[in-house]
Amino acid sequence: MEIVYVFKNFKQLSNKMKKKKVIIIGAGQFGILVSKIILKLNNYEILGFIDNDKTKKRKIINKIKVLGNDTLLKRYKKKKYWSNSCNWRH
Repeated sequence: MEIVYVFKNFKQLSNKMKKKKVIIIGAGQFGILVSKIILKLNNYEILGFIDNDKTKKRKIINKIKVLGNDTLLKRYKKKKYWSNSCNWRH
């Protein structure tokens, strides 16, 4: 009983906290995996995906919109959504 109560209070507290906004670069398999992890953490608001594949533009992937290509990053940087980024390459 107590564990459920603590979890319920923690969940209510985390819902009240202001979520950081994030944009995921890449709407491929890795980007989708990252979005699932972020959604599960519930600490961030995903604004959308950025992907240079024109066929993905304006599609909804994992309930998240593909906003467009990397030229949009300049616009989001001006709005101060940009703090840091990670880039993994093979």
